[in-house]
Amino acid sequence: MALGRFVWSFVSMHPAVLYVSGPRDRIDRDGKVVERRDDTLPILCAVLMAASLGVGLLAQARRRQVVLEGREGERSMTTTAGNTLSFRCTGPSDPTAPVVVLESGLVATAEHWEWIALGLSRRFPTFPSRSMRVRSQQARPPEGLPPRRRRR
Repeated sequence: MALGRFVWSFVSMHPAVLYVSGPRDRIDRDGKVVERRDDTLPILCAVLMAASLGVGLLAQARRRQVVLEGREGERSMTTTAGNTLSFRCTGPSDPTAPVVVLESGLVATAEHWEWIALGLSRRFPTFPSRSMRVRSQQARPPEGLPPRRRRR
């Protein structure tokens, strides 16, 4: 059970526990009040954590803005359901050539299709697309209809 190590670990932690749990001030032999500990470090750690959180949120907002802007030459359209479909047309603009549409799946992005689109765009017009949901809520029923109930 390694009880031999318990004693040494307890003794090594005792000064830290005493520092935190002991009184902040003590009275010296001469009757002076002496400060035992300084609580600047926890305040400094809290400020650093708040600053790190702020920087992280700022970086996340910037990254989100870059992603939502899309790539160069990308166009978008809004469907009647409220979804936004972003796409980019590459390749020749021959009206008689077949059109290749590369649709992103669950985990795939338009960048996953890039190497395929580069090869196909030499001969065919290609549309690597990426779909984005504008609304995160479920679709609401039209006015006048009762809301759907979930099955249990």
